[in-house]
Amino acid sequence: MNSTLDGGQCSPRPRGSAETPAWGRCAMPFVAMLGAVAATLVLLWGGMGTAEAATSAQAVTSAQTVSGERVNRAVNYLRAQQNTDGGFGEAGERSDPTLTAWVTLALDAAGLDVGRLERGGATLAAYLARQAPTDVTGLELQLLARSAAGVESSALATALVKEIRPSGRIGSRLNSTIWGILALGSARLAVPKKVVRYVRRNQHKSGGFSWIARGPVDTNDTAAAIQALRSVGVGSNSKPIKRAFRFLASTRRNSGGFPLSQGGVADAQSTGWVLQAYAATGRAGPSKSRRFLVRLQQDDGRLVYRRGRAITPVWVTAQALPGLLRSAFPPGR
Repeated sequence: MNSTLDGGQCSPRPRGSAETPAWGRCAMPFVAMLGAVAATLVLLWGGMGTAEAATSAQAVTSAQTVSGERVNRAVNYLRAQQNTDGGFGEAGERSDPTLTAWVTLALDAAGLDVGRLERGGATLAAYLARQAPTDVTGLELQLLARSAAGVESSALATALVKEIRPSGRIGSRLNSTIWGILALGSARLAVPKKVVRYVRRNQHKSGGFSWIARGPVDTNDTAAAIQALRSVGVGSNSKPIKRAFRFLASTRRNSGGFPLSQGGVADAQSTGWVLQAYAATGRAGPSKSRRFLVRLQQDDGRLVYRRGRAITPVWVTAQALPGLLRSAFPPGR
């Protein structure tokens, strides 16, 4: 979400986080594009060794079969931001564990074998394995990323199960419960019914969801809730899902984009989250919303937050890409 896990609408942290308030088409034929892909890889990753370049070539080719040239450009942009410790940061900046997790999820959605991605001999998988989250939402995000990368995560999963309260809440907030459902699902663990009931009980009368119980509703947490409920078998035509989509539809701007909250300015991350919610129900989502994202893509592949505001482009691109790819969480869904 704009960070559905951490940070606000204007924060560089994704709203898709959990504890704090707001976390292609035209596929190119492989044979015809192989030479061009190889040339692109030489330009983008000239400093890589042969093994690294081979991994990157496999990754880009995989993405081509998913969505086409525009998505390839976004994938290439994200892939080029990997640092020599295996993690990812904003361009020219040191690796950040949370940002690395979001990039991992985005590249996994694009079909890359993310656990094998490396730079200077350091793999993404090894970087993720070194992280030790200190709060519930950090734990949830890292569990999702490790699952996508094939990194052993049983200790994180055990720690998350211990955070389930008698009420069904996971951690201290509603969105830590929503993301807890997604994280447990990524670890192939059963989600207790009381957890699902807690989320459903806290659906606002408008149909939307907030980051905290009885808090102001927003599109990011609503989109995450739809994905979480769908992941545990709540039907696409069920009352809570229909109500949630009615809320989302009420926020859509004439541009086709979605804002964080009712009446706000549409942005890339919120629009990406909503498209992921549609994907969770097996629907493509509004074509006008996809075109909104495409218009925000720059020549180098990154997506800007909104017109005139190009903050944290790696974070924005990572959170918008899964929606453009029509991919829903949890990984492997």
